Amino acid sequence: MLKRPTLDTVAQQCGVSTSTVSRALSRPEFVKPAVRERILAAATQIGYRPNKMARGLATGRLGRLGLLVPDVANPFFTELLRVVHHVASTTARCSLLIVNSDERPGEEADLIAGLSEEVDGVIVASPRAPTSALTQAVDGTPVVFINRPITGYDAVLIEYEDAIVQAGEHLIAEGHETIALVRGPSASWAAAQRANALTRWAKGRRVRLIDLGAGAPTFEAGLDSVRRIIDGDATAVVAYDDMVASGVIAGLHAAGRSVPGDIAVVGCDDTLLARLLTPAMTTVSPPYAQIGVAAMNLLNARIDDPTAPARRIKLPCTLVIRESS
Repeated sequence: MLKRPTLDTVAQQCGVSTSTVSRALSRPEFVKPAVRERILAAATQIGYRPNKMARGLATGRLGRLGLLVPDVANPFFTELLRVVHHVASTTARCSLLIVNSDERPGEEADLIAGLSEEVDGVIVASPRAPTSALTQAVDGTPVVFINRPITGYDAVLIEYEDAIVQAGEHLIAEGHETIALVRGPSASWAAAQRANALTRWAKGRRVRLIDLGAGAPTFEAGLDSVRRIIDGDATAVVAYDDMVASGVIAGLHAAGRSVPGDIAVVGCDDTLLARLLTPAMTTVSPPYAQIGVAAMNLLNARIDDPTAPARRIKLPCTLVIRESS
């Protein structure tokens, strides 16, 4: 029976100490890049696999992180999940436990509490639950919120205002004076930021803004908004996200309206869907890679030092103009 490779085996292969190999695998930021790459290559070559139980006893970590999303089928969260998983596995050398609340805010607190028992820390993306329920569920677990500022907790916030204003100015330049706003969920911080930014801009530019109110972040919600868009004589639409915008575009086509000939459409999130549609969708693009890296850095720092002051990282968006406007 072949003997399973150990840390000592990797260390001998690379000519370094066992502790250096351990740091390269568990805390790579503390090892020089050239040495780290040599160790990782050797570990892969000889088939070394870390003993997670032993590592947990030595470091106090389980080697697992949690990610809670409201809807894993929504392209924004699918892209975010991909990025966070990549950063977790390549930088933190951790596995990722993913939980989907399926747009049921009442279940988020229980899901977070359940995750806390299984992981070293949790990233909570765009939660809809009340603040009190979220903080009670966290109960001392290292946590980072994405798109939800809560006093005393680390957060990564996407700044939408500049890109939303750019979208409005783009629509004005294309000759649009009446714009319909298709909001997202009423409990979504991101939805409120986008709607408030467009509302403030419209007042300053004396643009007629038709606010269609809150709605689900779904294709069907976009479809359902089309009759009100047409009845309001809007010539342009700004939708909560690309999924809603795709429903708007499909509904307009079904109603015999061309996009952008009759009505222009702008989405948000710059997902793959925006690029696959015909016409390709103008959309607000968040910096996915930066979001994933920032969230992981904050979470690792919080795990290392639970008493450190809370930090907020704000990341700007950009407007990507395509054929739908």
